[in-house]
Amino acid sequence: MTTDYYDARRQFRRILALDWSLHAWDFAYGSVYALIGFFVFRRVGYSQVYDVIGPFFLVSGFMIYQTWHVCAPHTRCATAFYYFNLPHHRHIAFYAHLALLSLGGLWLVAVVLLGCALKLGGAGITAHYRIHPEMLVLPFVAVASTMAHVYLIRGWSYWAKAALLFIVACAWFVWKLNLMDDYPPHSSNNYWPEREMAFGAQLCIAGILLGGVCCLIEKVRTNWQRRQIGGIR
Repeated sequence: MTTDYYDARRQFRRILALDWSLHAWDFAYGSVYALIGFFVFRRVGYSQVYDVIGPFFLVSGFMIYQTWHVCAPHTRCATAFYYFNLPHHRHIAFYAHLALLSLGGLWLVAVVLLGCALKLGGAGITAHYRIHPEMLVLPFVAVASTMAHVYLIRGWSYWAKAALLFIVACAWFVWKLNLMDDYPPHSSNNYWPEREMAFGAQLCIAGILLGGVCCLIEKVRTNWQRRQIGGIR
């Protein structure tokens, strides 16, 4: 074994190839959830506009499961000496897991967009499928949140912040649904409902969410790399 074996790029490729061999088919199965989402809570004939929300929620739920499945085995009951003796650096493994999950998330989002193009769940009478930008980034929010749950030390401070964020997320979703119901379809606009908020505002929310994802991932990476002493909890 030469020193090239420990080159960062080779380490990354080896770990990514291993993750791909173990989990690639899982994302193929996840495509089924993305497609099923078009038939969940649908109201065919109620409006000419189909708000694409259900598929992104099912995809996000799948990404939570998949992120746990990929990342959690690397944190179970191992000491710092175990990680020191691995033939790869811990933060390189972190990047490889993140790359696999990001690619998987992009694949499932693409499947949802394909379902929109095929007008799944519309029974052939839904004219328009409306994409909400903040829903589009929801699977990546799920990945970042789950990685934080896996890699961060879960003390009282962590649980308090997690509970607060969960309450805020639920309140935001209820508020969004209520706003959508405030603009019901009616005959004056040919039963074509308006967006619950301006598209530009939705793009801003999506950008804020993506920024939060990047900040959370960086925080998780930094804290995971610092956990070098004692057992991994």
